Amino acid sequence: MKVSTSVVASAIVIVLLGASLGAVYYTDSAAITSAHDTISAQGSSIVIQSSQLSSQSAQLTVASSTISNYQSSISTMTSSIASLQAQASSQAFQISNQSSQITKEVAQIANDSARIANLTSTMASLQSKVSSLQSQVTADTAQVALLTTQITQANKTIVAAQAQVDALTSQITSLNAQITSLNSQIAPLNSQIASDQSQIATLQSQIASLKLITNLNSVTPIITSKAFQTNASGLATIASFTAQYAGYVSITVTSSTDYQNDGIELVNTFSSAVNSPTYSGIYLPSYGYFFPFGGAGTLVFPVVPGTVTIYLDTANASVQSATVSVSYTY
Repeated sequence: MKVSTSVVASAIVIVLLGASLGAVYYTDSAAITSAHDTISAQGSSIVIQSSQLSSQSAQLTVASSTISNYQSSISTMTSSIASLQAQASSQAFQISNQSSQITKEVAQIANDSARIANLTSTMASLQSKVSSLQSQVTADTAQVALLTTQITQANKTIVAAQAQVDALTSQITSLNAQITSLNSQIAPLNSQIASDQSQIATLQSQIASLKLITNLNSVTPIITSKAFQTNASGLATIASFTAQYAGYVSITVTSSTDYQNDGIELVNTFSSAVNSPTYSGIYLPSYGYFFPFGGAGTLVFPVVPGTVTIYLDTANASVQSATVSVSYTY
């Protein structure tokens, strides 16, 4: 603890004041002298203690600086320890991986040892077979000698046969020349046949198509199960297409918000609007005829070549909806 010079001076002043006050109460000069000596001794003691306190304060300052240095060193060592711990953890992980690898290699060595034992057994079996085959080779050698004699005789026969082959080869060459000539004649004929077959296929397709048209067996889907909703005037266009041949249009209704008031109008541009043979209609000059659905089912309209337009209409001019399918048969 550091004691300042002002504190020491204040203490001395207090002591001196005390001595002065003591002089008031003590009139005896001997007593005053004795007290003065005592105070002087105490003042010297205080000065000595103040000097000691200053020295101790300096020592505390040095000790504090030393502690700060120790704390800095401890912080540095703590950081180093943390780094070493991280390295140790990484090395432990690597050791664990290496241990796992060693375990796998030991297992592989065991498997290889088993395979070596198996191969050793197989080798012994093969050596036994080799001995057997050597015996067979000896027998085959004798057989080869016999066959060599037979081959010599056969070669003589082959020479004679080769002469015959040469004669036949000459004949084949002549025949190949004739075949080549005939093939050159066949190519144009094949081309003509292919062209004729293509024309025949085209004509047959046209005949089949005309037969379908003649028998009203050709069907073209126009709309398949599509929902329509009328506008505020109670009208919506379902489809418009060109009929190439006379036939009929089938309109199948699968759902409607009002079967009694919802219906179909069909306009055939190049002929008068026609009525369905199944349902009665009301003539509307602006569009044609109106045919109420009356229920789920199919309406059939004959048509002639021209533009065919089909409308979803309502008898009470309200917003309605229906799901219909349309097909053109010709």
